[in-house]
Amino acid sequence: MKTTVRLSRAAAVFVLAVLAAGPAARGGFFYDRPYPDIEWLVHETEHFRVYYYAGEEWTARRVAKWAERAYGPVTELFSFPLKEKINIVVRDQEDYSNGWAAYNFDQITMWATPLYYVLRGRQDWIPDALTHEFTHIVSLKANSWKSEGALLVLGQGLVEDGVHDVDVGVALMIGWNTPWFWSEGVAEYGTHLAGYNWWTTSRDMLQRMSMLEDNYLDYEQLFSRGMAPSSFDGERGYQQGYTMALCVLEKYGRRKWAELALNSARKGHLEWDRNFRDVLGVSGEELFEGWLEWMKERYTAQAKPVLEEEHLGVPLLPPARGGWPEVVERGADRWKVRLWPQRCVP
Repeated sequence: MKTTVRLSRAAAVFVLAVLAAGPAARGGFFYDRPYPDIEWLVHETEHFRVYYYAGEEWTARRVAKWAERAYGPVTELFSFPLKEKINIVVRDQEDYSNGWAAYNFDQITMWATPLYYVLRGRQDWIPDALTHEFTHIVSLKANSWKSEGALLVLGQGLVEDGVHDVDVGVALMIGWNTPWFWSEGVAEYGTHLAGYNWWTTSRDMLQRMSMLEDNYLDYEQLFSRGMAPSSFDGERGYQQGYTMALCVLEKYGRRKWAELALNSARKGHLEWDRNFRDVLGVSGEELFEGWLEWMKERYTAQAKPVLEEEHLGVPLLPPARGGWPEVVERGADRWKVRLWPQRCVP
């Protein structure tokens, strides 16, 4: 009887899961919360399906245009044309702006509202952010040595002695070991080569002071976003990954940063940084030290004539409107200042 009840419950759960995946549930599929008022429309191109709703058609058509323009340069960089179409969701229900990609679900989400970020400078939102997310899709597909749908390795067993029966199970996550600085750096690099991302003066200023003040993320911190000491170290990780890709471009060649993904797919290294040795002939630590020397040499040369005729001013205080930090701060770590009120200043 107990077995029958358990099977009935399992069957009910299965039926509910099937119903939830059906067309009637699609209205809320693309969101982390339900929006039953949304009726999704789709604009389909050769390589993409762009989902949007009434009021966002202009943005959706721009997304479709720039997605197709990015497709060739990005897939050519990795020699990895896609077999399937990528689904792009355009959303604008929140006072928020961002983009994200899930390569194993063939999905990109783009917020319609442009993001102006003071740590990067002004750029055209859709071609820049969309190409960044699409490069994530292609690079992570090219990097994967396993089936895209394989996320876990499950194992279980039962030990019986007639008195004490013990069941044992284990679940291991697989395939999620790409370094943070490479995955974000290659997305910035792919956007750079496609022509929609560039090294702005704002980025140059922030990296210059990181180098001159010895205030950069070290090699271990670059492997995981969670190891970054402060909130703005996240942006610093993006920028260091981007500049490391530009350093590899200059020293090793245009496609080497992307070839790391292809080597990973062929070799399946559990320690991802072994790909550096295979492709570049140096260890990850040696690459980091070479990049650091490359960066410091560049910025030391820039700062030399300024420091030879140094003129120190006085700290600038926050303006009357409030919410702005001092422009000049005592101490060596301006990155630790929280600039959140500035993030979307027009």
